[in-house]
Amino acid sequence: MKKDAHNICEKCLTCKMEKSWVSPHGLYRSLLIPTSPWIDIFMDFILGLPRFKERFSKMTHFIPCHER
Repeated sequence: MKKDAHNICEKCLTCKMEKSWVSPHGLYRSLLIPTSPWIDIFMDFILGLPRFKERFSKMTHFIPCHER
Protein backbone atom coordinates (compact mmCIF):
# COMPACT_ATOMS: atom_id res chain seq x y z
CA MET A 1 0.00 0.00 0.00
CA LYS A 2 2.85 2.37 0.81
CA LYS A 3 4.43 1.59 -2.56
CA ASP A 4 1.12 2.26 -4.36
CA ALA A 5 0.71 5.62 -2.60
CA HIS A 6 4.28 6.54 -3.54
CA ASN A 7 3.64 5.65 -7.21
CA ILE A 8 0.44 7.71 -7.30
CA CYS A 9 2.20 10.74 -5.80
CA GLU A 10 5.06 10.37 -8.29
CA LYS A 11 2.61 10.65 -11.21
CA CYS A 12 0.33 13.33 -9.72
CA LEU A 13 1.04 16.84 -11.09
CA THR A 14 -0.54 18.54 -8.04
CA CYS A 15 1.62 16.47 -5.68
CA LYS A 16 4.74 17.45 -7.59
CA MET A 17 3.85 21.15 -7.51
CA GLU A 18 2.97 21.18 -3.80
CA LYS A 19 6.00 19.20 -2.72
CA SER A 20 8.11 20.96 -0.10
CA TRP A 21 11.57 21.87 -1.36
CA VAL A 22 12.84 22.88 2.07
CA SER A 23 15.59 20.64 3.33
CA PRO A 24 15.16 19.21 6.82
CA HIS A 25 16.62 21.28 9.62
CA GLY A 26 19.76 20.16 11.40
CA LEU A 27 20.20 19.65 15.09
CA TYR A 28 19.78 22.56 17.47
CA ARG A 29 22.96 24.09 18.82
CA SER A 30 23.10 26.25 21.91
CA LEU A 31 24.39 29.81 21.65
CA LEU A 32 27.86 30.54 22.94
CA ILE A 33 28.01 32.22 26.34
CA PRO A 34 29.55 35.71 26.04
CA THR A 35 32.85 36.24 27.84
CA SER A 36 32.25 39.87 28.79
CA PRO A 37 29.45 42.46 28.82
CA TRP A 38 28.28 44.10 25.57
CA ILE A 39 29.66 41.37 23.30
CA ASP A 40 26.19 40.30 22.06
CA ILE A 41 23.45 42.91 21.84
CA PHE A 42 19.89 42.27 20.70
CA MET A 43 17.28 44.86 19.77
CA ASP A 44 13.52 44.39 19.70
CA PHE A 45 11.28 47.03 18.14
CA ILE A 46 8.11 47.19 20.19
CA LEU A 47 5.61 49.95 19.35
CA GLY A 48 8.42 52.22 18.19
CA LEU A 49 10.42 51.76 21.41
CA PRO A 50 13.61 49.77 20.85
CA ARG A 51 14.57 47.49 23.71
CA PHE A 52 18.19 46.42 24.13
CA LYS A 53 19.20 43.35 26.04
CA GLU A 54 22.77 42.35 26.66
CA ARG A 55 23.23 38.57 27.08
CA PHE A 56 26.14 38.49 29.55
CA SER A 57 24.71 40.49 32.46
CA LYS A 58 21.04 40.42 31.32
CA MET A 59 20.81 44.21 31.70
CA THR A 60 17.99 45.82 29.75
CA HIS A 61 18.12 49.43 28.57
CA PHE A 62 15.18 51.42 27.24
CA ILE A 63 16.04 54.32 24.97
CA PRO A 64 13.13 56.48 23.74
CA CYS A 65 13.28 57.34 20.05
CA HIS A 66 11.13 59.56 17.88
CA GLU A 67 9.06 57.98 15.15
CA ARG A 68 9.33 59.53 11.72
